[in-house]
Amino acid sequence: MTDRIVIPNDTFLTRNANLLIILSGFLLLLFILFQSIYIKNQTIYIAEMDKEYVQLKSDYDEYIRTTDASLVNTNHIRAQALKNRNAIVLDWCMMQAKSFIPEKEIREIIDIAFKYDRWKLILSIITIESHFDRYAKSGKDAGGLMQIMFSVWGEELNIQSERALYDPEENIKHGNEVLDRYLVDTTISNALYKYVGKDKGREYEKKVLVKYADLSIFLSEGLKSNG
Repeated sequence: MTDRIVIPNDTFLTRNANLLIILSGFLLLLFILFQSIYIKNQTIYIAEMDKEYVQLKSDYDEYIRTTDASLVNTNHIRAQALKNRNAIVLDWCMMQAKSFIPEKEIREIIDIAFKYDRWKLILSIITIESHFDRYAKSGKDAGGLMQIMFSVWGEELNIQSERALYDPEENIKHGNEVLDRYLVDTTISNALYKYVGKDKGREYEKKVLVKYADLSIFLSEGLKSNG
């Protein structure tokens, strides 16, 4: 007697295929939801770190205002506070930079970044984009510390030449200009997504925000210990 081979009918296959599609869609929605929650929490955490830093600065300013001027040299204290900040930021940047980058060059990059209000964001982007290598170049011809594409931004930002992007002063200046355009009426997260492009957007955004939070914590803890 020959065994009968039972072949599932089309209805059975279709039902299972639909179930797999629904399950895949559900898992994708869960992934997007958890990623959104993570980014939202990271952004809130960074904001809290900034608030803490602002409070520390406020406490310092209050100390200056209420201390007897005859006993304290205000300019000296302010200079010392800036020196402490610079030293802490340098320590952090040295840990992020490629090993062959000299300390003097990292100091120069930090000094340039300090000229901008969003210097922590700039240093975080530099860490991810080039690790402080001013001559870094990507496979898509993005160049310099903040990896600016001359073909995209050259004319709009009036960049003199592609070679100019390998000058730290020029690169950070133009990188900040790109951020200016992307930060109009939006969040840092969305601006970072646009900065790198949709191919790497969310993953890149997460990496930069983590570095931003790390720098904020490192600075806050350093200022507390020096205080």
